[in-house]
This record gives sequence, structure tokens and C-alpha cells, in this order.
Amino acid sequence: TGATANQIAAECEKRGLIIRNLATGDTIAFAPPLIINEQEINDAFERFDEAFIAALQWAKERGFVI
Repeated sequence: TGATANQIAAECEKRGLIIRNLATGDTIAFAPPLIINEQEINDAFERFDEAFIAALQWAKERGFVI
């Protein structure tokens, strides 16, 4: 749901990762700088993974997912 995408974005922001929640409400987008190295990409996706897990738990607690 749009609420879940908003929660993912909020969890990412807590971890210093800025993503965009697109107008469709169920889509998020990464917009990394054009100059980024492999370690920075790996770090971003590790942060995203942590944020996604936290948002998934949030969604489960609210009955959005089983």
C-alpha cells in the first residue's frame, strides 16, 4: 500500500538513505549520485535491506501483510 511505501521511505531516512516514494503510492525509486563507487552502492543496499525489514515488520503489525 501507499502507507507501506511511506514507511519504507521513513525507515530509509532514519538510516541516512534518501529514496523517492513515487506518486503511484506503491513504488519507490533510488536516485544515487552519478559519482558513486561499489562500496557506497553496497552500503546503500545494506541500509535499504535493514529499512525494508523494519517496514515489513511494521506492515505485519498492522495486518497489511500476512
